Amino acid sequence: MERVIFTGKVLHYRQTGVDCKLRFSHRGRAGQRQACVREFGFMASPDGTMYRCSRSSGLGGAAGKLRLTAVWVLLLIRMGVWGESVVDSGSKANPPEPNRVVLQVLRTVSDGGGYSVSSSAFSALRGAVRSQGGSNGEWVADAAKPSFCSGATYVVFLRALQRLVPDQVRGEPMLRALMVRGQPDGTGVWGRWNANGPGTAVLFLDAGLGMNFEQLEKAEPGDFLKIFWNDGVGANERGHSVVYLGRGGTGESEEIQFWSSNQPSGYGSKWVPLSRVRRLLFSRLERPENIRRILEIPVADSYLGRLSAGHSDWAELERRLWGKGGGGGGKK
Repeated sequence: MERVIFTGKVLHYRQTGVDCKLRFSHRGRAGQRQACVREFGFMASPDGTMYRCSRSSGLGGAAGKLRLTAVWVLLLIRMGVWGESVVDSGSKANPPEPNRVVLQVLRTVSDGGGYSVSSSAFSALRGAVRSQGGSNGEWVADAAKPSFCSGATYVVFLRALQRLVPDQVRGEPMLRALMVRGQPDGTGVWGRWNANGPGTAVLFLDAGLGMNFEQLEKAEPGDFLKIFWNDGVGANERGHSVVYLGRGGTGESEEIQFWSSNQPSGYGSKWVPLSRVRRLLFSRLERPENIRRILEIPVADSYLGRLSAGHSDWAELERRLWGKGGGGGGKK
């Protein structure tokens, strides 16, 4: 087993045959992130192991050969899952099965493609849903380029459903319900997912897909996440739809990592200081088989619909998700 020591955060690894490709990121003196990629002949934990590493003083070679040590490393665990290695140390050793599938889907998406909210990006998203024989659909994330955040996470959501409950996402009625056709905010599945405020969370609540919660301590890699950069809910909000990957650092230097379509490059993972984040709203896919319920829920949600041009606040958001008194306690 080759060991590698470095300074920084493990962004991710990709399995390549029997080897693993680890991508590292560290801050230079100018504060810029620099990345280096190496391949190693050992298996690293894909479940969210926290690495704490330092640069070796005796490394040779022009590029500085890297060797790896870790405070605690779980090896030989479920290879084939996207392995984010800097996460909340309180996470369970193995994320829930739907979360692992979400992370697997991320491994199939090529980085880049550019970020855009133009009409061409929406056209690309619509084209990412391909019909197979009229009754089956295939969601191809790489076809949705350039991309934007909610479109990126929506395709990942659909791909995860297709892997978890393939029989539930077949048939013309279901395909029509899941397709992107320019639905306004709050209307249909895509219109809920893409809405301002708690769009994805409302979809999970109404269809019984899983729980919504606000506490970072409860988060697991593979949770869907709406980041609020300000206190606004509605037309005045600044938000980002992402897949949560983990957290690192402590105190003022604490950061969270996520995958989405990010400016300016498009698909990929990113670290941001937690101090930049105003609020977090997680949605965990727990009961994917309930996706059939989307054919039974009301076509439009009036609350989400008015957030397209109107304003709300966090208290109303909590009442919508958790009833009188709100609380964000992770209620299902």
